[in-house]
Amino acid sequence: MTSAGQHNFLPPADRAARRSRRIVRPIVTIGSVYLALLAAAAVGISLIGTTSTASAVQAITVQADLDRTTASLHNVRLQLTAMERELAAVRRVTAQPDISLLLPIVAQQVCVDGTLRDLRVEPAGEGKGRELIVSLRGFTRSYASASALALRLERVNLFKSVQLQRTDLQLVGAEESVSFDIRCTLEGGGL
Repeated sequence: MTSAGQHNFLPPADRAARRSRRIVRPIVTIGSVYLALLAAAAVGISLIGTTSTASAVQAITVQADLDRTTASLHNVRLQLTAMERELAAVRRVTAQPDISLLLPIVAQQVCVDGTLRDLRVEPAGEGKGRELIVSLRGFTRSYASASALALRLERVNLFKSVQLQRTDLQLVGAEESVSFDIRCTLEGGGL
């Protein structure tokens, strides 16, 4: 029975079904919305997963390209280092004067009455342009012979200046001889 004298003419089984539908309907609606949200989330995740898979493949490709480029750069650096070493060696060789042109001239002047013990050709130093210093050391018979050798070298007109640096009387074997140091300046590299 209902209030105010109204009678419910529905059979009790139908009334129980109606009550249960009132309870079940919101639960089913909430469950359906929940399932729809789960389905949407699953679709979103699968789309994101596809995108992230494509991004992962692209990242792997980029990393492989980067590795190849790094390896190529390393090889280029090794080749550059080898070329720099080779260039430095070539520069050292080309910076050295060709004393084969100088030796016959000096030998012709020294052989008159002396013996050459050492000949060195070195750069004059910082700020001196391409001047070279030719240092001669050897022995002659006398002080006059050492002076004459310096004068002969000066007359060749190959050197900017010729200086007799030092002379000493020495005993070579059983004979006395005069050791000499002569310094010649060769201007402009000359050789």
